[in-house]
Parts: sequence; C-alpha cells; structure tokens
Amino acid sequence: MPNDKQSRAELRQHLGGVSVDLFGGDNLAIFLASGFEPGIEDEALDESGTWRQGAIDATNTVLDAIHAHYSPTIEALEAENARLREDYEGQKEQVATFATKLTSAKATIKRMRKALTPFADAAYSYDPEEGDDAYAAWAHEFTIGSLRLARSALNPERAEK
Repeated sequence: MPNDKQSRAELRQHLGGVSVDLFGGDNLAIFLASGFEPGIEDEALDESGTWRQGAIDATNTVLDAIHAHYSPTIEALEAENARLREDYEGQKEQVATFATKLTSAKATIKRMRKALTPFADAAYSYDPEEGDDAYAAWAHEFTIGSLRLARSALNPERAEK
C-alpha cells in the first residue's frame, strides 16, 4: 500500500486523465487546455509541440487548485483511517483478553455446575417447600467428596489438594 503522500501525489498526477462523455472522448486536461488555448498569445509550444505552453500552465493551475481543494479532506480521512487502525489494534488486544476471560469463566461455570449438581438433585426430594429450609438434609447420595468439590468450585484458592 503506498504511503499517504504518494497516494495524494498520484491523485494529482491522474486528475487530468479524468474523462467523461461530455468531453467528446478527451480528458479533463485536454478539455481545459482547449479552453485556454485561444486566449494564449504566447506562441511557445509545450515539450510535445502540441499545445501552447501558456495553455498547459493554465491547465496545471486549475488542476492544482482542484487538488488543493480536496487534499485537506483526504488528509483528514487519512488521519481518521490511522486513528481507526490504532483503535482496531487496541481492540484486538482487548478482544483477546476478553476471550481468555470468557474461556476461564466457562471453565468455572462448568466446574461449579458439576460441584452443585448433587445438591440440586437432592433438593427435588424436598419439594414442595414446606417451611423446612432450616432443617438438615438427610438420606442423599452426595458424599464428603461432593462437599469438598463444591468448596473447590466456589473458592479454588482455598481448596485442599
């Protein structure tokens, strides 16, 4: 990809080559030079020997003015493009960080679901609720290992190894 100044220079260089049907098959530079040619009194021709140098100079003045007119907008767009690229690079790092956190959160959820499943299953035998929330649960198949797994899932740093 060319650098920004190179791109603007290429735009200016190719501006005269713009062609529309209204020019009768010619391009903008020829259209402009044709318009200036009759008013040029200097007889000196350009290096191609086709146009009066004054017509070429006048054409370049117009093309330079057109280029100067749109260049600030291009520069502003280039600056915005650079800013957006920097934002994108910063967001790539954030997305990677969030993806890592999401993977960790999914693993935590999976661990907690596994640890809490025996207790959730046991709760079905006590439905419907009859004001017995303060009573001890009894006669279930969860084990001391189930209790330790639940503790580990809720607080991995304090889990016994």
